[in-house]
Amino acid sequence: MIKHLFLFSFILLGLGSINAQQENSFVSSIPIVVTNADLSTDVVLGELTINPTIAGKVIVTFNGQCIGDGEDKIIAAASNSTSWGSNEGHVLLSIHNNDQDNRSFSHTMVYNVEAGSNTFYAIGRLWSGTGLTSFYGALTVEFVPSDQLVVEISPVSVTNIEVTDNLDIDTLTINVPASGKIEVSFSGYCYSEIGTTIGLSASDVAGSLDDEYYQDVFTNGDVANNPFSQKLVYNVDAGEHTYYAVASLLNGTNGNISVYANLVAKFIPDDSEFNIEKVGISSEFNVAEITSVDSIQTTAVQDGIYVVNFCGECYSSEGDRIILAASNTHNWGSNNGNISVEAVTNDYNGNNFSHTMAYTVSPGDYTYYAVSQAFIETGGDQQIDLYATLSAVFYPNIITAVNNINDNVKLSLFPNPMQNQLNIAGIEGKATVSVFSIGGKLLLSSNIVNNQSVDVSSLTKGSYLITVSSNDIKFSQMMIKE
Repeated sequence: MIKHLFLFSFILLGLGSINAQQENSFVSSIPIVVTNADLSTDVVLGELTINPTIAGKVIVTFNGQCIGDGEDKIIAAASNSTSWGSNEGHVLLSIHNNDQDNRSFSHTMVYNVEAGSNTFYAIGRLWSGTGLTSFYGALTVEFVPSDQLVVEISPVSVTNIEVTDNLDIDTLTINVPASGKIEVSFSGYCYSEIGTTIGLSASDVAGSLDDEYYQDVFTNGDVANNPFSQKLVYNVDAGEHTYYAVASLLNGTNGNISVYANLVAKFIPDDSEFNIEKVGISSEFNVAEITSVDSIQTTAVQDGIYVVNFCGECYSSEGDRIILAASNTHNWGSNNGNISVEAVTNDYNGNNFSHTMAYTVSPGDYTYYAVSQAFIETGGDQQIDLYATLSAVFYPNIITAVNNINDNVKLSLFPNPMQNQLNIAGIEGKATVSVFSIGGKLLLSSNIVNNQSVDVSSLTKGSYLITVSSNDIKFSQMMIKE
Protein backbone atom coordinates (compact mmCIF):
# COMPACT_ATOMS: atom_id res chain seq x y z
CA MET A 1 0.00 0.00 0.00
CA ILE A 2 1.38 3.43 -0.93
CA LYS A 3 1.42 6.24 1.59
CA HIS A 4 -0.93 8.86 0.11
CA LEU A 5 -0.50 12.52 1.05
CA PHE A 6 -4.05 13.52 1.84
CA LEU A 7 -6.66 13.94 4.66
CA PHE A 8 -6.86 12.41 8.18
CA SER A 9 -9.39 11.79 10.97
CA PHE A 10 -10.02 9.16 13.69
CA ILE A 11 -12.34 7.89 16.43
CA LEU A 12 -11.50 7.33 20.09
CA LEU A 13 -14.05 5.52 22.22
CA GLY A 14 -14.04 6.36 25.94
CA LEU A 15 -15.49 5.10 29.19
CA GLY A 16 -16.95 8.03 31.08
CA SER A 17 -16.50 11.55 32.40
CA ILE A 18 -15.08 11.35 35.90
CA ASN A 19 -14.14 13.94 38.48
CA ALA A 20 -11.12 12.67 40.37
CA GLN A 21 -8.67 13.74 43.06
CA GLN A 22 -5.27 12.07 43.07
CA GLU A 23 -2.73 12.37 45.87
CA ASN A 24 0.92 11.33 46.02
CA SER A 25 1.19 10.20 42.42
CA PHE A 26 3.38 11.47 39.61
CA VAL A 27 0.69 10.79 37.03
CA SER A 28 -3.10 10.59 36.94
CA SER A 29 -5.42 9.85 34.02
CA ILE A 30 -9.19 9.74 33.69
CA PRO A 31 -11.40 8.74 30.75
CA ILE A 32 -13.61 11.40 29.18
CA VAL A 33 -16.97 10.38 27.71
CA VAL A 34 -19.56 13.05 26.99
CA THR A 35 -22.37 12.18 24.59
CA ASN A 36 -24.58 14.56 22.59
CA ALA A 37 -23.61 17.61 24.61
CA ASP A 38 -24.72 21.19 23.98
CA LEU A 39 -21.42 23.07 23.71
CA SER A 40 -22.87 26.49 22.97
CA THR A 41 -20.85 27.70 25.99
CA ASP A 42 -17.57 26.43 27.48
CA VAL A 43 -18.21 23.00 29.01
CA VAL A 44 -16.00 21.17 31.51
CA LEU A 45 -15.88 17.64 30.12
CA GLY A 46 -13.81 16.30 33.01
CA GLU A 47 -11.50 17.50 35.76
CA LEU A 48 -8.62 16.05 37.71
CA THR A 49 -7.09 17.32 40.96
CA ILE A 50 -3.57 16.44 42.09
CA ASN A 51 -1.92 17.18 45.43
CA PRO A 52 1.88 17.19 45.03
CA THR A 53 3.92 17.59 48.19
CA ILE A 54 6.53 19.77 46.46
CA ALA A 55 6.62 22.34 43.65
CA GLY A 56 7.19 21.38 40.03
CA LYS A 57 5.53 21.39 36.63
CA VAL A 58 2.60 19.50 35.19
CA ILE A 59 2.10 18.28 31.63
CA VAL A 60 -1.64 18.23 30.95
CA THR A 61 -2.90 16.34 27.89
CA PHE A 62 -6.44 16.00 26.59
CA ASN A 63 -6.61 13.64 23.63
CA GLY A 64 -9.17 11.49 21.87
CA GLN A 65 -11.85 12.26 19.36
CA CYS A 66 -14.96 14.36 19.00
CA ILE A 67 -18.03 13.57 16.92
CA GLY A 68 -20.17 16.37 15.53
CA ASP A 69 -22.52 17.32 12.75
CA GLY A 70 -21.36 18.16 9.23
CA GLU A 71 -19.58 21.54 9.00
CA ASP A 72 -19.41 22.02 12.79
CA LYS A 73 -16.19 23.50 14.18
CA ILE A 74 -15.36 22.35 17.70
CA ILE A 75 -12.76 23.45 20.26
CA ALA A 76 -10.98 20.99 22.56
CA ALA A 77 -8.50 22.09 25.21
CA ALA A 78 -6.46 20.98 28.20
CA SER A 79 -6.50 23.81 30.71
CA ASN A 80 -5.80 24.93 34.28
CA SER A 81 -9.07 26.87 34.27
CA THR A 82 -12.66 26.23 33.24
CA SER A 83 -12.08 27.97 29.91
CA TRP A 84 -9.71 27.58 26.95
CA GLY A 85 -6.91 29.81 25.71
CA SER A 86 -6.30 31.44 22.35
CA ASN A 87 -3.86 30.22 19.67
CA GLU A 88 -1.87 27.29 21.15
CA GLY A 89 -4.31 27.18 24.11
CA HIS A 90 -6.71 24.90 22.21
CA VAL A 91 -7.17 22.83 19.07
CA LEU A 92 -9.88 23.59 16.51
CA LEU A 93 -11.58 20.59 14.88
CA SER A 94 -13.61 20.82 11.67
CA ILE A 95 -16.10 18.04 10.91
CA HIS A 96 -15.94 16.84 7.29
CA ASN A 97 -19.54 15.75 6.77
CA ASN A 98 -22.29 13.68 8.38
CA ASP A 99 -20.56 10.46 7.31
CA GLN A 100 -16.96 11.23 8.29
CA ASP A 101 -18.15 13.11 11.38
CA ASN A 102 -15.32 12.43 13.82
CA ARG A 103 -11.98 14.20 14.30
CA SER A 104 -8.92 13.15 16.23
CA PHE A 105 -7.07 15.56 18.48
CA SER A 106 -4.36 15.87 21.08
CA HIS A 107 -3.79 19.04 23.08
CA THR A 108 -1.00 19.51 25.63
CA MET A 109 -0.21 22.36 28.03
CA VAL A 110 2.54 22.76 30.66
CA TYR A 111 1.99 24.67 33.92
CA ASN A 112 4.12 25.54 36.96
CA VAL A 113 2.52 24.31 40.19
CA GLU A 114 3.12 24.71 43.91
CA ALA A 115 2.67 22.06 46.56
CA GLY A 116 -0.98 21.49 47.38
CA SER A 117 -4.23 21.12 45.48
CA ASN A 118 -4.12 21.85 41.74
CA THR A 119 -7.03 21.14 39.37
CA PHE A 120 -6.93 20.72 35.58
CA TYR A 121 -9.72 20.44 33.06
CA ALA A 122 -10.78 19.01 29.69
CA ILE A 123 -12.76 21.76 27.95
CA GLY A 124 -15.11 21.60 24.94
CA ARG A 125 -16.83 24.37 23.00
CA LEU A 126 -18.82 24.56 19.75
CA TRP A 127 -17.05 27.31 17.81
CA SER A 128 -19.49 27.35 14.91
CA GLY A 129 -22.40 25.19 13.78
CA THR A 130 -25.61 24.05 15.40
CA GLY A 131 -25.18 20.37 16.29
CA LEU A 132 -24.59 18.39 19.45
CA THR A 133 -21.11 17.06 20.15
CA SER A 134 -19.72 13.88 21.70
CA PHE A 135 -16.22 13.49 23.16
CA TYR A 136 -14.39 10.23 23.81
CA GLY A 137 -10.88 10.49 25.18
CA ALA A 138 -8.64 10.90 28.21
CA LEU A 139 -7.35 13.67 30.44
CA THR A 140 -3.84 12.92 31.71
CA VAL A 141 -1.81 14.98 34.19
CA GLU A 142 1.91 14.22 34.63
CA PHE A 143 3.57 15.85 37.64
CA VAL A 144 7.25 16.63 37.10
CA PRO A 145 9.17 17.48 40.31
CA SER A 146 11.38 20.50 39.70
CA ASP A 147 14.38 18.76 41.24
CA GLN A 148 13.90 15.35 39.60
CA LEU A 149 13.16 15.88 35.91
CA VAL A 150 13.47 18.73 33.42
CA VAL A 151 10.57 19.93 31.24
CA GLU A 152 10.55 22.78 28.73
CA ILE A 153 7.76 24.05 26.50
CA SER A 154 7.75 26.38 23.51
CA PRO A 155 4.34 27.64 22.33
CA VAL A 156 4.17 27.52 18.52
CA SER A 157 1.99 30.32 17.17
CA VAL A 158 2.74 31.28 13.57
CA THR A 159 0.20 32.95 11.28
CA ASN A 160 0.19 33.16 7.49
CA ILE A 161 3.75 32.09 6.81
CA GLU A 162 4.93 30.65 3.49
CA VAL A 163 6.63 27.26 3.48
CA THR A 164 8.16 25.38 0.57
CA ASP A 165 11.03 23.14 1.62
CA ASN A 166 11.64 22.28 5.26
CA LEU A 167 11.24 25.38 7.44
CA ASP A 168 11.89 25.66 11.17
CA ILE A 169 8.80 27.38 12.54
CA ASP A 170 9.97 27.16 16.17
CA THR A 171 12.83 25.89 18.32
CA LEU A 172 13.17 24.62 21.88
CA THR A 173 16.41 24.25 23.85
CA ILE A 174 16.64 22.12 26.98
CA ASN A 175 19.72 21.89 29.23
CA VAL A 176 20.03 18.55 31.00
CA PRO A 177 22.43 17.69 33.84
CA ALA A 178 23.16 14.07 32.92
CA SER A 179 22.74 11.43 30.26
CA GLY A 180 19.25 10.07 29.67
CA LYS A 181 16.31 10.31 27.29
CA ILE A 182 14.29 13.26 26.06
CA GLU A 183 10.69 12.73 24.98
CA VAL A 184 9.64 15.42 22.50
CA SER A 185 5.96 15.95 21.71
CA PHE A 186 4.57 18.26 19.04
CA SER A 187 0.79 18.60 18.88
CA GLY A 188 -1.80 21.18 17.90
CA TYR A 189 -3.52 22.15 14.65
CA CYS A 190 -2.63 23.66 11.29
CA TYR A 191 -4.45 25.83 8.74
CA SER A 192 -3.37 25.30 5.13
CA GLU A 193 -4.69 25.96 1.65
CA ILE A 194 -7.30 23.59 0.19
CA GLY A 195 -5.68 20.92 -1.97
CA THR A 196 -2.28 21.01 -0.27
CA THR A 197 -0.38 18.59 1.92
CA ILE A 198 1.82 19.95 4.70
CA GLY A 199 4.38 17.85 6.54
CA LEU A 200 4.87 18.68 10.22
CA SER A 201 7.45 17.19 12.55
CA ALA A 202 9.53 17.62 15.64
CA SER A 203 13.19 17.03 14.86
CA ASP A 204 16.62 17.16 16.43
CA VAL A 205 18.06 18.44 13.13
CA ALA A 206 17.44 22.00 11.96
CA GLY A 207 15.50 22.30 8.69
CA SER A 208 14.69 18.60 8.49
CA LEU A 209 11.46 16.64 8.87
CA ASP A 210 11.78 13.37 10.74
CA ASP A 211 11.80 11.20 7.62
CA GLU A 212 9.93 8.25 9.09
CA TYR A 213 7.50 9.72 11.61
CA TYR A 214 6.50 13.14 10.31
CA GLN A 215 2.77 14.00 10.32
CA ASP A 216 0.89 14.75 7.09
CA VAL A 217 -1.75 17.49 7.23
CA PHE A 218 -4.18 17.18 4.32
CA THR A 219 -6.88 19.60 3.19
CA ASN A 220 -9.84 18.91 0.92
CA GLY A 221 -13.37 20.22 0.45
CA ASP A 222 -14.04 23.03 2.91
CA VAL A 223 -11.82 21.69 5.70
CA ALA A 224 -8.68 23.82 5.93
CA ASN A 225 -7.67 23.24 9.58
CA ASN A 226 -6.45 19.90 10.83
CA PRO A 227 -5.07 18.61 14.15
CA PHE A 228 -1.82 16.65 14.47
CA SER A 229 0.15 14.87 17.19
CA GLN A 230 3.64 13.36 17.40
CA LYS A 231 5.97 11.86 20.05
CA LEU A 232 9.67 11.13 19.56
CA VAL A 233 12.34 9.92 22.02
CA TYR A 234 16.05 10.77 21.82
CA ASN A 235 19.03 9.41 23.77
CA VAL A 236 21.11 12.33 25.03
CA ASP A 237 24.23 13.23 26.98
CA ALA A 238 24.51 16.01 29.55
CA GLY A 239 24.34 19.50 28.07
CA GLU A 240 22.16 21.62 25.82
CA HIS A 241 19.92 20.04 23.20
CA THR A 242 17.80 21.89 20.67
CA TYR A 243 14.68 20.59 18.97
CA TYR A 244 12.80 22.06 16.06
CA ALA A 245 9.22 22.31 14.88
CA VAL A 246 9.52 21.81 11.14
CA ALA A 247 6.98 22.38 8.36
CA SER A 248 7.24 21.57 4.65
CA LEU A 249 5.00 21.80 1.57
CA LEU A 250 4.72 18.22 0.30
CA ASN A 251 1.93 18.57 -2.25
CA GLY A 252 0.29 21.59 -3.92
CA THR A 253 1.53 25.01 -4.95
CA ASN A 254 0.48 27.35 -2.12
CA GLY A 255 2.39 26.77 1.11
CA ASN A 256 0.70 29.46 3.19
CA ILE A 257 0.04 28.00 6.65
CA SER A 258 -0.82 28.93 10.23
CA VAL A 259 0.21 26.59 13.04
CA TYR A 260 -0.94 26.72 16.68
CA ALA A 261 0.69 24.03 18.78
CA ASN A 262 3.04 23.26 21.65
CA LEU A 263 6.53 21.79 21.41
CA VAL A 264 7.35 20.02 24.69
CA ALA A 265 10.59 18.32 25.78
CA LYS A 266 10.71 16.10 28.89
CA PHE A 267 14.05 14.79 30.16
CA ILE A 268 14.34 11.52 32.10
CA PRO A 269 17.85 10.78 33.44
CA ASP A 270 19.38 7.33 33.15
CA ASP A 271 19.95 7.07 36.91
CA SER A 272 16.34 7.62 37.91
CA GLU A 273 13.32 5.80 39.26
CA PHE A 274 11.52 7.14 36.17
CA ASN A 275 11.93 5.27 32.91
CA ILE A 276 10.83 5.53 29.28
CA GLU A 277 10.86 2.88 26.56
CA LYS A 278 9.96 3.46 22.91
CA VAL A 279 9.70 1.47 19.69
CA GLY A 280 9.20 2.86 16.21
CA ILE A 281 6.70 1.23 13.85
CA SER A 282 7.02 1.71 10.11
CA SER A 283 5.51 -1.15 8.16
CA GLU A 284 2.47 -2.60 6.37
CA PHE A 285 0.10 -4.96 8.18
CA ASN A 286 -2.92 -7.09 7.40
CA VAL A 287 -5.38 -6.48 10.24
CA ALA A 288 -8.28 -8.68 9.21
CA GLU A 289 -7.79 -10.25 12.67
CA ILE A 290 -6.58 -8.69 15.92
CA THR A 291 -2.88 -7.99 15.37
CA SER A 292 -0.13 -6.89 17.77
CA VAL A 293 1.92 -4.69 15.47
CA ASP A 294 4.68 -4.19 18.07
CA SER A 295 5.36 -4.39 21.80
CA ILE A 296 7.55 -3.13 24.63
CA GLN A 297 8.93 -5.37 27.38
CA THR A 298 9.89 -3.50 30.53
CA THR A 299 10.46 -3.98 34.25
CA ALA A 300 9.05 -1.98 37.16
CA VAL A 301 11.39 -2.01 40.16
CA GLN A 302 8.81 -0.50 42.51
CA ASP A 303 5.13 0.41 42.73
CA GLY A 304 4.06 3.00 40.20
CA ILE A 305 2.14 3.75 37.01
CA TYR A 306 2.96 3.12 33.35
CA VAL A 307 1.57 5.61 30.84
CA VAL A 308 1.45 3.88 27.46
CA ASN A 309 0.94 5.87 24.26
CA PHE A 310 0.46 4.67 20.68
CA CYS A 311 0.45 7.52 18.19
CA GLY A 312 1.30 8.35 14.59
CA GLU A 313 -0.34 7.98 11.20
CA CYS A 314 -2.38 5.13 9.78
CA TYR A 315 -3.09 4.75 6.05
CA SER A 316 -5.99 2.48 5.17
CA SER A 317 -8.48 1.70 2.40
CA GLU A 318 -11.83 3.37 1.93
CA GLY A 319 -14.53 1.23 3.53
CA ASP A 320 -12.42 -0.08 6.43
CA ARG A 321 -12.77 0.99 10.02
CA ILE A 322 -9.41 0.41 11.71
CA ILE A 323 -9.09 -0.07 15.47
CA LEU A 324 -5.82 1.14 17.04
CA ALA A 325 -4.97 0.75 20.72
CA ALA A 326 -2.25 0.86 23.34
CA SER A 327 -2.89 -2.14 25.57
CA ASN A 328 -1.47 -4.40 28.27
CA THR A 329 -2.83 -7.46 26.42
CA HIS A 330 -2.86 -8.74 22.84
CA ASN A 331 -6.42 -7.39 22.54
CA TRP A 332 -7.99 -3.95 22.54
CA GLY A 333 -10.53 -2.83 25.09
CA SER A 334 -13.96 -1.30 24.71
CA ASN A 335 -14.84 2.35 25.34
CA ASN A 336 -11.64 4.26 26.09
CA GLY A 337 -9.62 1.09 25.35
CA ASN A 338 -9.25 1.89 21.65
CA ILE A 339 -9.54 4.49 18.91
CA SER A 340 -10.66 3.92 15.33
CA VAL A 341 -9.87 5.60 12.02
CA GLU A 342 -11.48 5.62 8.60
CA ALA A 343 -10.18 6.79 5.22
CA VAL A 344 -12.32 9.52 3.67
CA THR A 345 -11.46 8.20 0.19
CA ASN A 346 -8.69 6.05 -1.26
CA ASP A 347 -6.83 9.27 -2.09
CA TYR A 348 -7.47 11.01 1.23
CA ASN A 349 -6.66 7.92 3.27
CA GLY A 350 -4.31 9.03 6.06
CA ASN A 351 -5.36 9.49 9.68
CA ASN A 352 -3.31 10.85 12.54
CA PHE A 353 -4.10 9.13 15.84
CA SER A 354 -3.08 9.04 19.49
CA HIS A 355 -4.25 6.58 22.14
CA THR A 356 -3.14 6.59 25.78
CA MET A 357 -3.73 4.13 28.61
CA ALA A 358 -2.43 4.26 32.21
CA TYR A 359 -1.74 1.12 34.25
CA THR A 360 -1.02 0.77 37.97
CA VAL A 361 1.79 -1.75 38.58
CA SER A 362 3.76 -3.49 41.31
CA PRO A 363 7.40 -4.57 40.92
CA GLY A 364 7.71 -7.04 38.06
CA ASP A 365 7.95 -7.56 34.31
CA TYR A 366 5.34 -6.11 31.94
CA THR A 367 4.63 -6.11 28.21
CA TYR A 368 2.64 -3.42 26.43
CA TYR A 369 1.29 -3.73 22.91
CA ALA A 370 0.29 -1.68 19.91
CA VAL A 371 -2.83 -3.45 18.66
CA SER A 372 -4.87 -3.06 15.47
CA GLN A 373 -7.88 -4.66 13.78
CA ALA A 374 -10.29 -3.95 10.92
CA PHE A 375 -13.61 -3.97 12.74
CA ILE A 376 -17.34 -3.69 11.87
CA GLU A 377 -16.74 -1.84 8.58
CA THR A 378 -14.54 -4.06 6.41
CA GLY A 379 -15.33 -2.98 2.85
CA GLY A 380 -11.66 -2.33 1.98
CA ASP A 381 -8.65 -4.62 1.79
CA GLN A 382 -7.96 -4.54 5.57
CA GLN A 383 -4.36 -3.55 4.91
CA ILE A 384 -2.77 -0.64 6.78
CA ASP A 385 0.50 1.27 6.62
CA LEU A 386 1.63 2.51 10.03
CA TYR A 387 4.15 5.25 10.76
CA ALA A 388 3.94 5.41 14.52
CA THR A 389 5.60 5.11 17.92
CA LEU A 390 4.69 3.03 20.97
CA SER A 391 6.05 4.41 24.25
CA ALA A 392 5.79 3.39 27.90
CA VAL A 393 6.77 5.85 30.64
CA PHE A 394 7.12 4.61 34.21
CA TYR A 395 6.28 6.98 37.08
CA PRO A 396 7.10 5.75 40.61
CA ASN A 397 4.72 6.47 43.43
CA ILE A 398 5.76 9.54 45.39
CA ILE A 399 7.13 8.63 48.80
CA THR A 400 5.51 10.70 51.56
CA ALA A 401 6.48 11.40 55.14
CA VAL A 402 5.79 8.42 57.41
CA ASN A 403 3.78 9.05 60.55
CA ASN A 404 5.75 9.49 63.71
CA ILE A 405 4.92 6.58 66.00
CA ASN A 406 5.90 8.63 69.07
CA ASP A 407 4.31 12.07 69.04
CA ASN A 408 6.31 13.03 72.12
CA VAL A 409 9.65 12.63 70.35
CA LYS A 410 11.33 16.00 69.90
CA LEU A 411 13.77 15.65 67.05
CA SER A 412 15.29 18.45 65.04
CA LEU A 413 16.91 18.11 61.60
CA PHE A 414 18.85 21.18 60.48
CA PRO A 415 19.76 23.26 58.57
CA ASN A 416 17.00 23.20 55.98
CA PRO A 417 18.10 23.74 53.25
CA MET A 418 21.12 21.58 54.08
CA GLN A 419 24.49 21.70 52.35
CA ASN A 420 27.28 19.27 53.23
CA GLN A 421 26.21 18.27 56.73
CA LEU A 422 22.84 17.28 58.22
CA ASN A 423 22.67 17.94 61.95
CA ILE A 424 20.35 15.92 64.19
CA ALA A 425 19.34 16.97 67.67
CA GLY A 426 17.22 14.97 70.16
CA ILE A 427 18.72 11.49 69.69
CA GLU A 428 19.83 9.53 72.75
CA GLY A 429 21.64 6.33 71.90
CA LYS A 430 21.84 4.59 68.54
CA ALA A 431 19.71 5.40 65.49
CA THR A 432 19.70 4.95 61.72
CA VAL A 433 19.38 7.93 59.37
CA SER A 434 18.15 7.13 55.85
CA VAL A 435 17.88 9.46 52.87
CA PHE A 436 15.32 8.70 50.12
CA SER A 437 14.58 10.36 46.82
CA ILE A 438 10.96 11.45 46.50
CA GLY A 439 10.53 8.49 44.17
CA GLY A 440 11.35 6.15 47.06
CA LYS A 441 14.91 5.15 46.18
CA LEU A 442 17.26 4.70 49.14
CA LEU A 443 20.27 6.94 48.48
CA LEU A 444 22.13 6.98 51.78
CA SER A 445 22.00 5.22 55.15
CA SER A 446 24.08 6.06 58.20
CA ASN A 447 24.20 4.72 61.75
CA ILE A 448 24.64 7.46 64.36
CA VAL A 449 25.05 7.73 68.12
CA ASN A 450 23.46 10.58 70.06
CA ASN A 451 23.44 13.93 68.25
CA GLN A 452 25.83 13.00 65.49
CA SER A 453 25.95 14.77 62.10
CA VAL A 454 25.57 12.97 58.75
CA ASP A 455 27.66 13.76 55.67
CA VAL A 456 25.28 14.57 52.77
CA SER A 457 27.85 16.16 50.45
CA SER A 458 27.34 13.37 47.88
CA LEU A 459 23.69 14.36 47.32
CA THR A 460 22.81 16.59 44.40
CA LYS A 461 20.56 19.64 44.75
CA GLY A 462 16.93 18.71 45.30
CA SER A 463 14.28 17.49 47.75
CA TYR A 464 14.73 14.39 49.91
CA LEU A 465 12.89 12.46 52.59
CA ILE A 466 14.99 11.95 55.70
CA THR A 467 13.98 9.20 58.16
CA VAL A 468 15.40 8.63 61.63
CA SER A 469 14.61 5.31 63.30
CA SER A 470 15.59 3.36 66.39
CA ASN A 471 13.90 0.83 68.67
CA ASP A 472 11.43 3.40 69.97
CA ILE A 473 11.56 6.24 67.41
CA LYS A 474 10.37 6.62 63.86
CA PHE A 475 10.58 10.14 62.47
CA SER A 476 10.62 11.66 59.00
CA GLN A 477 10.99 15.09 57.44
CA MET A 478 11.28 16.51 53.93
CA MET A 479 14.57 18.36 53.43
CA ILE A 480 16.14 20.40 50.64
CA LYS A 481 19.78 20.09 49.55
CA GLU A 482 21.41 23.23 48.14
